[in-house]
Amino acid sequence: MYVAFLWMALAVFAVDSKILKVPLMRVNNSKALSSKTGPAYDVYGQKLRNDKDLTYNGVVSVGTPPQSFRVVFDTGSDIFWLPKKGCRSSGPLASSCRFGKGLYNPEGSTTADKLGKSFHITYGTGSAVGEWWMDELSFGDPSGDQLKLPEKVQIGAATQMTFSDEGILGLSFPAANSPKPVFQRAVELGIMTDPVFTTYLRLCPTGCEDGGVITFGGEDREHCGPVTDWSPVDDTKMHWRFVMNGYEAGNLKKESGMTAITDTGTSFILGPSADIANIARQIGAVRQRNGDYYISCARDFKFKIKFGDNWYQIKSHMLKISLGRYCQLTMAAADIGFWVLGDPFIRQYCQVHDVEKKRVGIAQAYN
Repeated sequence: MYVAFLWMALAVFAVDSKILKVPLMRVNNSKALSSKTGPAYDVYGQKLRNDKDLTYNGVVSVGTPPQSFRVVFDTGSDIFWLPKKGCRSSGPLASSCRFGKGLYNPEGSTTADKLGKSFHITYGTGSAVGEWWMDELSFGDPSGDQLKLPEKVQIGAATQMTFSDEGILGLSFPAANSPKPVFQRAVELGIMTDPVFTTYLRLCPTGCEDGGVITFGGEDREHCGPVTDWSPVDDTKMHWRFVMNGYEAGNLKKESGMTAITDTGTSFILGPSADIANIARQIGAVRQRNGDYYISCARDFKFKIKFGDNWYQIKSHMLKISLGRYCQLTMAAADIGFWVLGDPFIRQYCQVHDVEKKRVGIAQAYN
């Protein structure tokens, strides 16, 4: 995942099961740049919870008996880790270790195997360090529908964390020395007939339990329209990385090939500082000393992004967080070598991630 400025004892279903939806929740969290036989199921939908349009997470279960956790489903990072019982953490969003809640206890799982290897992942605002384990994994809450993987997966049990101590389930392509990401492993095991997952994030400025859906194994035809553009991605590098062909704001139009990634774990749209400054100037946003941009909540503006030959407008209300009379602009500067199309873009356009054909599709979200 990248910079986010505001940061299964499990039921096994029949082979003909088509869509399985499990809640994704929206919470006020943050993360940043990471240096990070026949099929049993056709489609699996994971619902999201939404807390004031900041970040989205959902429920997974690990071990035997199952231990449930809320984790960030993150298309911007590759590994799966959880805070471990007895851990230590520090930072503005670190509370699980201190209060002893939501912690993975591998010693309490009869199916957990310690690998004897350590892991370390660094984000722009924090990090996680710990040890690798193998254990059983299911998507979804044990009280509802679940999808259980037929083999154990590699899980990082984090003993020390900074900034936040909430678990993360990465959905990007793997970095050089990372284990196979969970969804790609599920595809290899034949659980999904279609090696695709779709992200739909619901617009919910006041907070809500139903914050959207991640559909594993196919396109989300309930919440998303047909795919209008496919962009090839570079799977030799981590993230879902592709070419953005331009942007337009007010009287400013720039058309050239720019590298971009799509990232559900980032609550803003990030771009080069010069580009963001020019866009802000065009739409009437003012930069504060801390680098944030603010704009009148009443001000309407147009911002478009180009893929291939098509332009995609992001409505102005998708790009503002209300603070009263003034709103914070959910666009920010990050000179990291590529654009990050986070939640404001994904709330308006569903992202269809095709692991086999190595491409990302864009579809209108029914928001």
